Amino acid sequence: MRRYTTCVLAVAGLLLTATSIAAQVRDADRGATGSLQVFVATSGPGFDRDGYVVALDDEKQSISANGSVVFTAVAAGSYTVTLLDVAENCAVLGSNPRAAAIAQNGVGEVRFEVQCESAGAAAQAQPAVRSQRGGNNRVGLWGGFGFGVGNVGCLESACSNRLWGLSGNARLGGTPSPSVRLAGGTNGFVRWKDGDTFSGGAVTFQVLVFPGAGDFFLIFGGGFAYFVETTGSFSVTETGAGFLIGLGYDASVSKSGNLAITPFINWVPTTVSATIDFVQVGLGLTIN
Repeated sequence: MRRYTTCVLAVAGLLLTATSIAAQVRDADRGATGSLQVFVATSGPGFDRDGYVVALDDEKQSISANGSVVFTAVAAGSYTVTLLDVAENCAVLGSNPRAAAIAQNGVGEVRFEVQCESAGAAAQAQPAVRSQRGGNNRVGLWGGFGFGVGNVGCLESACSNRLWGLSGNARLGGTPSPSVRLAGGTNGFVRWKDGDTFSGGAVTFQVLVFPGAGDFFLIFGGGFAYFVETTGSFSVTETGAGFLIGLGYDASVSKSGNLAITPFINWVPTTVSATIDFVQVGLGLTIN
């Protein structure tokens, strides 16, 4: 009986010892850490001497243009390493971000190579691209408006008297290519005389075509037209189809190419009444 009891106690002791050792190993694994060393090598004449920022997931450190940093006490596992704050005239060779694996008590390593060009060459590159499509930055959304004088009349021989007044236009659209712009726009005319008002306009879908490498453009459009004649409290409104034919020039007034002064001439024929039409001559502002 004593021998049996002794064996049981011995086995129990061994089990307790094994359990304790396993728990210690498990706790050690949970707290297992390593480190990660990140290297950066930069070449080229125009590199940023202020260096970069390295991000290990959410942890960040500054790093020189040709240097290294070490992330310590990093839990074992897989991570993403990203090189940030790279100047516009520089490019990271290869993938960015990159994957890194850190083993228990191990040292991981990630290397980045950065190639830079002269800062002056990079600054000249953007105007060179713009010059191929004129002095303006014709990309993305754009808008414009303008004011000038207008002359309204009709195309029939019986309608020989033409009236002078004020005119304006506005448009907003996009740029599918540097040589073509699309927009929705309106062109209007108004004249006041002896208490009477004669006004009208056209709301059209417009296509602007830049036929050369410069900023001269032709404009074509079609849509809806209206004219309103008011005498005292009495007014008459007539509607019909409206069209737009014109030309203009975007004279850039900003280094970025995002702002231009735009002189224009437009002709707006319509099917309203006795084929009323009006001509616009004015000056506008185009925002690229």
